Amino acid sequence: MKIAELDRQKYGGLEIAAGYDSAACYDMRVRSGSAVTSFELVKNPCPRFHREYRRQLFAKDHGASRAFGLWDQGRLAAVMEILQDSKTDRTEILTLFVDEPYRRRGFGRMMLDKAREFARGENRRAVIMRIDSCNSGAVAFALSQGLRVMGFDLTEAENDDRENHVYPLLLGQTL
Repeated sequence: MKIAELDRQKYGGLEIAAGYDSAACYDMRVRSGSAVTSFELVKNPCPRFHREYRRQLFAKDHGASRAFGLWDQGRLAAVMEILQDSKTDRTEILTLFVDEPYRRRGFGRMMLDKAREFARGENRRAVIMRIDSCNSGAVAFALSQGLRVMGFDLTEAENDDRENHVYPLLLGQTL
């Protein structure tokens, strides 16, 4: 297995069709007291559903992003796109995708380790990623890899997403 940087010219515009099944959503429970407001991440069951989405590598709104691929026996098994944010001094993982046959084999961990290594090499203070609150598998993976909730946005939702408990969680790790 080999992780290598993907050439922008060759892989620019590569569309990644992804999806996930879920029977749980993570909700942020907000408690406000007279002097303290606390936030708690709570995993709740929900009706099982499937969600699909598409990502495009090196999209125009991704700026000077960089992408990496992990090959297994000549096949691209995992892809990650990152962006160095000079304003916040963080590395943001824009896309982290592991093809279905390669899941639960450590490929996601290897890609996340690559993001950490890259961020440290660039003297960034953190690695972050946004994950849908209802993508319970991805949230569980991120938490198992040492990422923690760094924020959430209950207003960044489409249509009835908020009522369906779908909003982005910002998970990350300081380096």
